[in-house]
Amino acid sequence: MSGSNDNRRIIPRLFVLLVLSVLFLLFYKELTEWHYFETQRIRIIGNQRVSEEAVLIQAGVEKGTNLVALNLSAVRKRLLAHPWIEEAQVEWRVPSTLSIQIKEQEPLALFEIERKYVVNVHGKIFKVWDGTEPSGLPLVEGLKFSDLGISGTLHSIPFNTVMNVLLSGKTSDCVIPNERVQRVVVDRELGLTLFIDPSEKLLNIKEIYIGYEDYAGKYERLRNLLSYFENQRNGITVHSVNLNDPDRIVIAPEYDESLDEDDVNEDDKEEV
Repeated sequence: MSGSNDNRRIIPRLFVLLVLSVLFLLFYKELTEWHYFETQRIRIIGNQRVSEEAVLIQAGVEKGTNLVALNLSAVRKRLLAHPWIEEAQVEWRVPSTLSIQIKEQEPLALFEIERKYVVNVHGKIFKVWDGTEPSGLPLVEGLKFSDLGISGTLHSIPFNTVMNVLLSGKTSDCVIPNERVQRVVVDRELGLTLFIDPSEKLLNIKEIYIGYEDYAGKYERLRNLLSYFENQRNGITVHSVNLNDPDRIVIAPEYDESLDEDDVNEDDKEEV
């Protein structure tokens, strides 16, 4: 008897639930077809390298898209799948505006590890080099994937030194700006060597050995050296500068290009 009463109570509730579900679906269908919620304006903020057209294609939206039916989370995930988009935020502004705000990747250098990868200012690989990147990015050689901490391990000393040097090179008052750095070669034992684009301001230096530690102090010593030679105005052209030793600076003057660097007499090098 009690079971029969329970069934009589459950059936009406199920019927009401079914009716409400149908009404909700009809209401949702009406909203997704209502012209009032169609996208009339798409506002894109933060794009410089990625065109507005490319942003819209990546997001999979266009004018006329119903904003009620649009999955904003899915749009954001599609945007983040673009290699040049680091961060993305998507908002619906009632009734008919879609706002897309992105932050693009800021490339710092190319890391050559079996192949060339583009690395951002956070030290993360975000794409394979394909030649479409901005010109003038320093090429870093001698690192391994294990140095980058990709598998959850800590970054290595060589990696941290490379990042410190290159981030320093982005500042306006750095003695060796990144624009002048062509290559950074990492030696596991001796440290970093910078191969730079010669300029009169830098005495046409082509190579600078900075090792691993105290790069900021070494840069200051280099700054003092450049200032010294500028005041001397003796027209000296320097091939390389070795800043490894904290107690001295070793400079090698420019040599004849027909000679191998190993043939240069050690007596031609000067200590400062």
